[in-house]
Amino acid sequence: MSKLSRFGEILMISGRFGLYYLWGRGTGAISRRRAALKPLVKAEPIPSKLELGRPPLVCRWLEDLGPTFVKLGQVISSRPDLASKELADQLRGLQDQVPGFGHREVRAQFRRELGQEPQHLFLDFDFNPVAAASIAQVHLAILPDGKKVAVKVQRPGVKSWIQRDLDLIPWLTRFLHPTVIGQTCDLDELIRVFTRQIQRETDFMAEALNMETFRELSKDFPGVVVPRVYWQYTSSQILTMDYVRGLQINDWVKTGAGDMGNYAQNLMHALWMPFFCGGLIYGDPHPGNVLLMPDGRIGLIDFGIVTRADAAFRYQVAKFLLALANRDVAGVMDFTLKLGIITRDFSKEELFEDLSELMDKACRLGMGSINMGHLIGGMVQVALRHGIKVPGRFMAVAKAVIAGEGLARRLDPQLDVLAVGRSLALEYVQSCLRPQLAQEKIYQKAADTMQTAAAIPGDVAKFIHRLAEGNFTTIFFHKGLEDLNQSIEIFSLRLSISVITGALLLGSGLVLQAGAGPQFRGLSIIGLGGFLLAIGMGFWMILGMTKKGQLKG
Repeated sequence: MSKLSRFGEILMISGRFGLYYLWGRGTGAISRRRAALKPLVKAEPIPSKLELGRPPLVCRWLEDLGPTFVKLGQVISSRPDLASKELADQLRGLQDQVPGFGHREVRAQFRRELGQEPQHLFLDFDFNPVAAASIAQVHLAILPDGKKVAVKVQRPGVKSWIQRDLDLIPWLTRFLHPTVIGQTCDLDELIRVFTRQIQRETDFMAEALNMETFRELSKDFPGVVVPRVYWQYTSSQILTMDYVRGLQINDWVKTGAGDMGNYAQNLMHALWMPFFCGGLIYGDPHPGNVLLMPDGRIGLIDFGIVTRADAAFRYQVAKFLLALANRDVAGVMDFTLKLGIITRDFSKEELFEDLSELMDKACRLGMGSINMGHLIGGMVQVALRHGIKVPGRFMAVAKAVIAGEGLARRLDPQLDVLAVGRSLALEYVQSCLRPQLAQEKIYQKAADTMQTAAAIPGDVAKFIHRLAEGNFTTIFFHKGLEDLNQSIEIFSLRLSISVITGALLLGSGLVLQAGAGPQFRGLSIIGLGGFLLAIGMGFWMILGMTKKGQLKG
């Protein structure tokens, strides 16, 4: 009944916005007609619902549907490979701001998760949240030792609410497949990516582990601050961490204080360094999650969206950045082909031309340095146009880099974003070329090699035993051999006719020479008939080959 009620609610909201859309199109048409008749009709055009200067209609639709659909819209806005660029651009400004929940719900969450109410755990706890979103809100508190901390409390019941919508969304997409949305979006892939992301965001233990890993990776770089997790006050729905005091970029830019170039450098370093050092991608660098501290450091908060990459992918990205730095179009194309999933035939020459033109534009937009946002966004569109599907892990890196570049250029418009990534990429490639001399790794590699070598005789013996018993089976699939099969059949038929024709000629000659059987003017009728039949078969075969063009030189 709960799912049925929610489904009815979704239909009602969608129906209302559908009427708004149709009404907007109708009034828009009226406005256009009036504009065409402007010399005759002196009346102001009626503004349509889509022209009121508010966020796009699709944004308001998703906001009314609730936090699950807001998060879905945010995923769509970050994946232009799975949705049309126009739709992704419309959803880029989607807001995740909702009223906070009350003191009673906060106390209930603490009792459920930590066994005590917050006033009994902390020296002081402010029940008025400093920030609130659809999944959680943040409170300030003081630990018993006097340390000021931020406490992230998950909204009560949000997991079940989200799960209810997740159960309905796959069913709802059946209706969307035939629509414009279904034709411009890869709905199935979007739902899969979205489900994984939102389930991670609602698990605060996973976020705490991500935060600790980033903190460990950043300990040797003084320009980045990552909060420490206090595990005694942390659970799957409550996260207690250091309170990072700083200003958001929007507020800091207004003051114009501090070395903006240094902040911008530290921000890009904070994004690239964890990727090359540990394979972690900070997936949500929007203005609210990046804090500027008075001493020039960058503070990162909210680690709910983190993607991990293996060493092979990091190596390819490093080569890609070095190719960009050297304006090596062939290297960029090689990266695209190695990581992309080729779905149809394409022209390498045309792909090279498109990527070369794209790099030229990105250099001009970047005023000498490469505009990474324009380049990566263009690469996705070029790849899709040539039938090359971009993998999701590259899109996670692309989202972080594009968002980070946007923030960094607000601080320092002259920043060479690629320079920071290039230096770290070069260090990573050099580290891959250096031999691994750690004693543990040497013993591990030697043990793996010895085990593999020891298993070879046994594998060979098993193969021979199966072959001797007749249990070895080879399955052969042929593809595209239909023309060859037809040619073999024709060749076999003509070879048979040739043999029969030759045999008839030889036999008829012998019968004519012997004069056996009935005679006609001194010639054997049997031998003469066989001879004429052989000549006719020969002419018939030559005629067929002539029609097929097989006798032409």
